[in-house]
Amino acid sequence: MAGDVAILCDFDGTVTVEEVSTSLLDEFSAHEWRKADADLLSGRTSLRQTMEREFGLLGAPRPEMERFVRRVHLRKGFAALVAAAREHRAPLVIVSEGLDFYIRAFLEDQGIDANFRTNHAVFTKRGIVVEHPFSDPECDYCGTCKKAQIALFKEKGYTTVYVGDGISDRCPSRHADLLFARNGLLDHCRKERIRCIPYDDFTDVLRALEGRFWKRPAARPQCPAPSGRRPQVQGPRPRPRRR
Repeated sequence: MAGDVAILCDFDGTVTVEEVSTSLLDEFSAHEWRKADADLLSGRTSLRQTMEREFGLLGAPRPEMERFVRRVHLRKGFAALVAAAREHRAPLVIVSEGLDFYIRAFLEDQGIDANFRTNHAVFTKRGIVVEHPFSDPECDYCGTCKKAQIALFKEKGYTTVYVGDGISDRCPSRHADLLFARNGLLDHCRKERIRCIPYDDFTDVLRALEGRFWKRPAARPQCPAPSGRRPQVQGPRPRPRRR
């Protein structure tokens, strides 16, 4: 592989440990979303249709949902990957089937400055109406066309790297130059014989990129943590989800 690198990354269950969308739905829709999810898994509805049905159930005030999102855990190594991408002038974009309001709230709370392309939430008295500014006019299966986002960077001459974990990552998995997969996406890649690199967190991704594209920085001495300071806990592993 040669050329400049562009990194595209899923959000729910990838950047985050938990699935933010389903956590919100569990908390604020009394589990009614699971009926729509069953239709998705059976193939009766598309991701876009499922998402519109599910998010329409969210009628809680926006500030309340944003406070809930701030309880979500960041996956280890993501902040370091963002910093390394900036140092090497490599575009890094989060591409998601989720919603902009909770991605923005989460990144701001974590102090992470990262671009994202996702669906737009319009708050109404009847629930959230979902708009799709990054959809593909020729394909209505997804709300955000991740394949199209990869194509945009390829057209500019970038080597594309994709990091994902779920159903919405299956399509882009076939088009990225280098793929990192975990959870359901990894199972799918093994079944379909799609070449990928398994990863657990973003330290694995960063290590691989340093080995292939970037010069690894010299090791720096680690200062001991102040006495009495408790180490940060990443949080529980979620069950595999789709976003």
